[in-house]
Amino acid sequence: MGNAHFYKPDFPGGPPSMFMCGDDAKAKEQVARICEAFGWIPVDVGGIGLAHYLEATAVVWIITAFAGGHWNQAFKLSRK
Repeated sequence: MGNAHFYKPDFPGGPPSMFMCGDDAKAKEQVARICEAFGWIPVDVGGIGLAHYLEATAVVWIITAFAGGHWNQAFKLSRK
């Protein structure tokens, strides 16, 4: 996400997702609470070994932001 939307993001369709990973369950619980307080939906991706996948999503965000000039964007995981 861009810095303008880090705190209390307001997007059509509701709050965006904040993906996280790590090996410390208590730390992830705390991070999830912070994400929720900031207005995000936390999504636990798994252990720290999966961090490179989250880094790749950042690259997708950067590419689409530069290519289309869409700095006001964030990812959302939709589940049915």
